[in-house]
Parts: sequence; C-alpha cells; structure tokens
Amino acid sequence: MKPPPKSFNSILCSPCWFVLPIASLSVQLPGAMLGARRVRPRRIAFRLSPTAWTGILLILFLLGGCAEKLKPTVVPVSGRLPDQESWNSTVIFSDSGETRGILKAGHLMVFNNENKTYLGDSVRVDFYDDKGRHSSYMTADSGIVDNQTNNLEAIGNVYAHSDSGTSLWTQRLFWNDRTQKVTSDVFVKIQSPKETLQGVGFESDRDLRNYRVFNVSGEAKTSR
Repeated sequence: MKPPPKSFNSILCSPCWFVLPIASLSVQLPGAMLGARRVRPRRIAFRLSPTAWTGILLILFLLGGCAEKLKPTVVPVSGRLPDQESWNSTVIFSDSGETRGILKAGHLMVFNNENKTYLGDSVRVDFYDDKGRHSSYMTADSGIVDNQTNNLEAIGNVYAHSDSGTSLWTQRLFWNDRTQKVTSDVFVKIQSPKETLQGVGFESDRDLRNYRVFNVSGEAKTSR
C-alpha cells in the first residue's frame, strides 16, 4: 500500500486509527502582499475543492464514531450486578398454600449471594388474614426482602393503613413473616378512630388492631 502524498495532512483518532487526505486550501492574496507599494486592500477568498469537502465530511463522521466508542460502560454505583432484575414486578407470599401478602415494586433486583431482594421505585404490600380476606396495606419508597425468611424492611415515607381504619406513618418499618408482626425502631405516628399517638418504637399485628407505641411523645388525643 502506497503512503499518502506529502501534500496531504494526517489526522489521528485514538483508539480509532485512520488517515484521511485533506486537500490544501487555495488562498488568493492581493498583489500588495508581494510588494512595498500601497494599494487598496482586496477581499481574500478561500476556495475549497470537492475533494476537500469530502475529506471534511469523512472526518466529522469518523470522529463521531470514535466518540461513540469511547463512551464509558455504565455500572451500578455500588459496583455490583444483580443476578435477576425486573420492573413492575409482583411477588406473592404464601403459607401452606394460603396467600399472606402480595408485594408490588417498580424495580426489583435479586442478589443470590446475599439472599436478598432490593425493591425500588415505590413499593406496595397488601396483607391478608387467615381466611384470605384483605386486612391492610403498606406503601414505601423502597425496601429489602430477606429471601430465606421472607422478612421485609420498608424504607422511606412508609405509610400503613388497615381496613379497620387505623393509619401509621414512619420512615422505617419491619415485617416479620414468622411472627406476623409489624415493628419499627424510629419515630412513628399512629391514628385510629379512637386515638392519635406518636413516639419512638412500635409493635403491632398485621391488621394494626393490637399495637403498642413506645417512648410516647407529643400530644395523645383519645375520643370516646
């Protein structure tokens, strides 16, 4: 293969290596530039040949291709990749063939080595009693499920509401699948048809009927 003519310029793009010919620009200079006599300045014209235009277009195209190849690989911030990943997912929790809960999450990631499933993009869990009737539901920003125990940790703007009319607000809530208990170790506010309580620490059954609030603070309102 013959090397390019000496009048050509070479352009290097790494990691895309290529050499393109660029035609030299022809410039018409006024005669005053060649002598000492002062004359009226003239307009300088730059003329590009068809070969030059072709070379410029090829350069822009190939440079764009190099930029595309140099884009970094996108990886999770944590540096980990899930074994399974899905969006708008539904998970059913059951015991002896009976449905105990139905979980829905906008984003779901399963890590087998941790035995955990991470939930994001809004989470909702509906709970059912021993007779299969809906008893309560809970929503949160995100959550973590233990794949071995089916225990759930709800995180961020947690709201729970029972069909009996009791509501709960907190930032973190735990569901123990073995004991069928709901607990929290941070600030909570609970409102029932009869009272309003707030404190740090909480424990209840899944129906929010029998509950306890620890370290009660603020005003407690009770109606009869």
